[in-house]
Amino acid sequence: MATTQETREPKTEEEANEREEFLKSGAATSVERVARFPARDSATAALGQPATVTFNVSAAKLTAEVGDDAQRRVTLAFDVVDLARGDAFYGHLFVNSPDANEKTPATEPAFAGGFAFFCHEEREMEAKEGILFCPVPGGQPLRYEQNVTPALRKPENPDTELTVTVVLVPFSDRRPQARTMTLDNIELNIVQSTVKQ
Repeated sequence: MATTQETREPKTEEEANEREEFLKSGAATSVERVARFPARDSATAALGQPATVTFNVSAAKLTAEVGDDAQRRVTLAFDVVDLARGDAFYGHLFVNSPDANEKTPATEPAFAGGFAFFCHEEREMEAKEGILFCPVPGGQPLRYEQNVTPALRKPENPDTELTVTVVLVPFSDRRPQARTMTLDNIELNIVQSTVKQ
C-alpha cells in the first residue's frame, strides 16, 4: 500500500542531495492492522443476482476511527474461492446500497471500487503480443484488498450497520460461461501506514 506525504522543495543543493539519497535508498515502511470487522457471512453473487454482506459496524464509526489521518484507511479484504474462469465478468462493490445492480454506474457515491481477473488457471494462453503465462493454479483462493475509505465518507444511512453489495458485470463483448462467484473471509480493516525517514 502506498502513502503520500507533502514535502517542500529543496532550497539548497545540500537538501537536494539529501533528498536524492533518500529517494535512492528508500524508506522503511510498515502497514499495521489496527482493527478488524468480519462480515457475518460469505457471499455468492451471480450475474443478475448481486450479493450483500453485513458488518457489525457503521460507516460513521469507521470514518470516525480514521478521521483526517492520511496514514489511516479502511480496506475491504476478501477471498474469491470458486472462480473457474476469470474472463467472464468483473465485480463492482457498493456501500450501503443493497439495490445496486449491473446498471448502477460507478459514478454513484456508494461505489467503493471494482475488481477483475486476469486469468485463474495455471496455463499458457495466447495474447495479442505473444504468450501469457497465468501462474495461479485453479481451485486456490485469490485474496483482494481494496481501500474503501472514500465511499465510507458519503454513504446513505451512515449510522446503520454497514453493508457491501457485490455486483457481477459481464464484459460486453463476451458470453460468460462462469455465472457465479463466491467471496469468503470478508472483512473490513482499519490499517495504519508508517513511513520512517
